[in-house]
Amino acid sequence: MYALTLTLTTTRLTLSLLKDKSTVDTRCWRDEKNISEKLLPMVDDLLAVHRLFPKDIEAFHVASDLPAHYTAVQIAQSVARTLIWRGNET
Repeated sequence: MYALTLTLTTTRLTLSLLKDKSTVDTRCWRDEKNISEKLLPMVDDLLAVHRLFPKDIEAFHVASDLPAHYTAVQIAQSVARTLIWRGNET
C-alpha cells in the first residue's frame, strides 16, 4: 500500500511517499506562501519518479501545526481529498 503524507509547519513543507508505512522518498521546501503553485507538481514528480499513478495511492494524510482555517492547510486538504477521490474513480 502506498500513501502520501504532507506535513506543514510555519516554515517548511514536507511531502513523503510511504510504502507499507516506511518512507520511500521525500520532498521538502520552504514555505514561501505558494503551496497552490508547488504542491501538485511535487506530487506529480514524486509519483513519476517511482512510476506510480494516483490510483496507486490509497491514502493522503495532511498534518499541520497551523490552524485549520489557514489557506495552506485548506489547499493541502483539498488536494489530498481530490487525489484520493480521483484515484478511486479509475
